[in-house]
Amino acid sequence: MICIDWPFSVFTSLQYILRPAIKSFIITWHIFYQILYYHNSLSCQLRCQLRIHRFGSFGEMNRGPAMPHILAALAIGFLSFLPCLAYADLTGQVIHVADGDTLTLVINKEWVRARLAGIDAPEANQPFGKLSRESLSDLCFWQQVTVIPKGKDQYGRMLAQVLCGDVDAGAEQVRRGMAWVYDRYVKDIDLTPLQTDAKAAKRGLWADPYSKPPWKWREVWQE
Repeated sequence: MICIDWPFSVFTSLQYILRPAIKSFIITWHIFYQILYYHNSLSCQLRCQLRIHRFGSFGEMNRGPAMPHILAALAIGFLSFLPCLAYADLTGQVIHVADGDTLTLVINKEWVRARLAGIDAPEANQPFGKLSRESLSDLCFWQQVTVIPKGKDQYGRMLAQVLCGDVDAGAEQVRRGMAWVYDRYVKDIDLTPLQTDAKAAKRGLWADPYSKPPWKWREVWQE
């Protein structure tokens, strides 16, 4: 097990969160600057044409679409493309498994904490918590993995689909009965049939008729 100094972990997490925003801001500013440059250039040309038209040298001037409308259309189109830039697929190496749904990876020489999207594994102090962690460790520890980001959770961790080899780690945890489908946040409809099958076969935590989902377990301990 690799211990992580929490200030460094917080710093690297913040760095990962802010990097896409900073990159997007720089790109947006560059595009805006280029548009503004060409807008000023076109405005100068239009003023020249207006002067020529005033003295009657070239007849009627052709009027194009309003420049503010063009700028707005370009800005909207570019901003709609930014999420694609921020959430491209990544590759990294798993260096730590905290529990059955949380990994620490090295991506581009930086430490990143990732939570498997759509699932919730037992807490460390909950029955099957240790087994769930060991299951995820067997799947992914020290492997080169493909990470498909899905966003961030309330703690700043990256929500992601993680492929360890050809295996979807989150789906496999559910299939083994080592995690619940997180009904409140799940977007992958393929996870629910896996949970139904694990429950019917009484695999993993489903062997315990009194097993409690982690979100309900946390409510009890927080009271």
